[in-house]
Amino acid sequence: MFCNELIMHEQEPSSPAGTTTSSTVVTRILTVSRDQLHALKRLCGGASTFCAVAALVWRCVCVARPGLHPDSTTRINFPVDIRRRLTPPLQDRYFGNGVVNVFATAAVKDVVSQTLASVAGRVKAAADRVDDELLRSAVDYFEETAKQGVRRRAEDRGNLPETELRMNSWFRIPVQDADFGWGQPRAMTRAEAVRGGWVYLLAASADGSARVLISLEAATHHKFQHAVADLTETWMLYS
Repeated sequence: MFCNELIMHEQEPSSPAGTTTSSTVVTRILTVSRDQLHALKRLCGGASTFCAVAALVWRCVCVARPGLHPDSTTRINFPVDIRRRLTPPLQDRYFGNGVVNVFATAAVKDVVSQTLASVAGRVKAAADRVDDELLRSAVDYFEETAKQGVRRRAEDRGNLPETELRMNSWFRIPVQDADFGWGQPRAMTRAEAVRGGWVYLLAASADGSARVLISLEAATHHKFQHAVADLTETWMLYS
């Protein structure tokens, strides 16, 4: 499932002032075929593509990091489209930003031991909490912090803690249609230095397959691949 020829980055991660790191961060692409994706979604109780893949990645990263205490809290952070969640909903011609970041949390032991359907359910529940009342409260909060001149801390721009993942979906962006005279693109990544713990869900081709671009420490990546391979044998029984 991993395309080793599509190792996008391999470098020492940048660290905020006052911190040190010794781990090389590697970005690789995991390819999930259409049949594998359908089987994974069935294993997750009919979850959406995003929720199913998020559950898979969250589980396997927790397995790949044996240093995590079973009782520690892990979370996966992701943006939610709010255009249809406001009352009244934003109009179709609205072209500005329309997302908020939410996160699902759980004990490491639960993410590792519970069914993938349960883990996917946690992701869905976090998204489902976003309603008009919560969004308007968030707007008030953002306006207040803007008045106070609050800025992101330097450590928020480096690698994430081992207990945290951030996942974005670019699944519906028509990347494969981009042809500048050299044929279809082999892969797409964000034009930014590698940061450990970041994940992107991309469409692989028009056949319904998907690619998961994930940045992790080199040692963790190796264990992550094995965790995915072990789970693949389970979920393909549902194909």
